[in-house]
Amino acid sequence: MGPIFILGFPRSGTTALASALSQLPMLQSFSLEGHAFYLFTEGLRRVRTNQTNGNCVFRDEEKKQHFFANFARAMNAAFSVDGNPDALNWIDKTPDIDQVRAAPELARLYPTAKFIYLYRRPDDAVRSNLATWPDQLQGKDMEVARRWANCSAAWRNARQKLPEGSHMDIFQQDMLNKPGQVGNQVSNHLDLDEEARQLLRDFLQSNKRINRPHGKVASQYDARQLSDDTREAVMQECAEELRFWPKLTAPVEGASQG
Repeated sequence: MGPIFILGFPRSGTTALASALSQLPMLQSFSLEGHAFYLFTEGLRRVRTNQTNGNCVFRDEEKKQHFFANFARAMNAAFSVDGNPDALNWIDKTPDIDQVRAAPELARLYPTAKFIYLYRRPDDAVRSNLATWPDQLQGKDMEVARRWANCSAAWRNARQKLPEGSHMDIFQQDMLNKPGQVGNQVSNHLDLDEEARQLLRDFLQSNKRINRPHGKVASQYDARQLSDDTREAVMQECAEELRFWPKLTAPVEGASQG
């Protein structure tokens, strides 16, 4: 199994899922986001497709494959808790559009990789982003909404290029409202044994909002709400992309303050 790449727009439940999976004994523990692979994937693509100088050392096919294998082993060592270059049982959680775009190249680098994309209603995602980073994002409601639409569209494009059965989507609200069902779906996707399935279901059913503020900070976070007009404007800004995400325009089951 693995590695497992957890993708999505920021504040869409990626931390919660990565934390849940890292409880499983067959997987490496998760602590930090990756934000590394997309720094290299354009170079990997150019080497793979021979879009390099005609005298480039990597024009030799044997050296090219040696380079890819060693690059993958170096990343294994970086993500593995014990620095094992042959480990594949690690989790890369990187909620970033650049990582989404990198997914097809990652699938070529790691043929056994699994991809999980978490998505959330754009108005909820925009509110949560603005509430989490108020200093950086104040007044940038529509900019964040456009980033949501671009990230979602990038994933729709990327997943068409991934191997069949290597990817799945999770609606963040389902992880809160239907944790047992989501636990089973993820377990099937990763082909987990029964012990791991139960551990994953138990964690999700405990409804741990890992990345949600607590205490006084939580009150400030919850107080930062979008006006009705702004919510409507955000949904309108994302309307074209929302056509491809039917769950996001259906009535919301329960409130999400994550």
